[in-house]
Amino acid sequence: MLIVEMDDLIAATLVEALACDDIMAEVVPGENEAMAKCHEDCPKVVVTSINRQAEDMEGLRLARAMRARCPGIAIVYMAALWPVKLGRNALDERERFTNKPPAIENLSGTVRELLATGHAA
Repeated sequence: MLIVEMDDLIAATLVEALACDDIMAEVVPGENEAMAKCHEDCPKVVVTSINRQAEDMEGLRLARAMRARCPGIAIVYMAALWPVKLGRNALDERERFTNKPPAIENLSGTVRELLATGHAA
């Protein structure tokens, strides 16, 4: 599992909490590092923020670019608010949304569900 997160505190909290649920996650701070992971060993699940304004790509574009290289990955988007311009029905069966910061039990459950249902390759 890969977490794309610039905020060190949020990233560390997510990794530690997921580890308590036996879900191992690696953190990368930006898009270049995330895209490099698609050349090494494709992650099964990627967690990224939708509104990554300080980066070259925001989360939706990053997810699409990663999926072009690793078609089987599942994506969990995080945001404080769902973008009004994007209907919730815009997500496919391999995409989920959670509030940022996410409730850890919700994030763990979402990741487990994606893995168990085969929506993550």
